[in-house]
Amino acid sequence: MKAIVKNKIAGLLVVLLLVANLVSLAVFWLGKEKPLPGGDGGDAAAFIIKELQLDAKQQKTFLQLRTQHHQQVVDLQEQTRQAKDAFFNLLNKDAVPDSEVQAAEAAIMQKQEQIDLVTFAHFKQLRAICTEAQKKKFELILREAIHVQSPKGLPAQPSGPPPPNGNTGQPPLPPPGDSAEHLPR
Repeated sequence: MKAIVKNKIAGLLVVLLLVANLVSLAVFWLGKEKPLPGGDGGDAAAFIIKELQLDAKQQKTFLQLRTQHHQQVVDLQEQTRQAKDAFFNLLNKDAVPDSEVQAAEAAIMQKQEQIDLVTFAHFKQLRAICTEAQKKKFELILREAIHVQSPKGLPAQPSGPPPPNGNTGQPPLPPPGDSAEHLPR
């Protein structure tokens, strides 16, 4: 019975982390900002305004939402940094109960979850100010952001089964028995 509960919790955590990663990718993709000549926007904001063809009223609302979202994320990132500092400061203690380590890690995860939720709400608010045609374009933009395969300059990871000849481009694995068994523990 306990195994079933643990499996359900593990499954829920995997789904939650997957959603958090997708939202983080979208934040990363939309968060690369450089000031525009007007000084009140960034590349991502200009891209969204251009691609969605936001009218003046929509632009004003979007830029207000963007400023609000940015401030919330900056505040939460600072709180995350503080939580990580507290977590790694536990290394300075001679004996730390597992429960204290887990609580410190949970504090970090909670802050990341809040960033993801704030970002989700931001995208939902942006979508709400769009017309039906803009919503369709927004969905395409968001889908592209989520499906970014690899960082710029790095080759995309291959997908699917390995080639039939077994040549994966990776160095061969050592034969059994040559693993890390000889390393000190």
